[in-house]
Amino acid sequence: MADYLAEDERDFVPTSELCEALDADPNVFARDMSALNCRPTRQYVPTEDGGARRVRGYMMADIRAAIDRTTDEIGEQSAAEDDTS
Repeated sequence: MADYLAEDERDFVPTSELCEALDADPNVFARDMSALNCRPTRQYVPTEDGGARRVRGYMMADIRAAIDRTTDEIGEQSAAEDDTS
């Protein structure tokens, strides 16, 4: 997900887009996101015809915070493994 969203400057990303990009089951994805303390919200997104529709998705700030936490945890685990070698 980090690679997919690396250059994305939006504040909000629809769940359906993330699931499609990651080829993820929506129910499993929702559980995984919840485990990362990312809660879905509803926002209006523009439609192709110039209107807007309300969709469920995630705030980019929450996703980036989860990525940072996970990256830090992986780094700490790796450092601990190096210390025991």
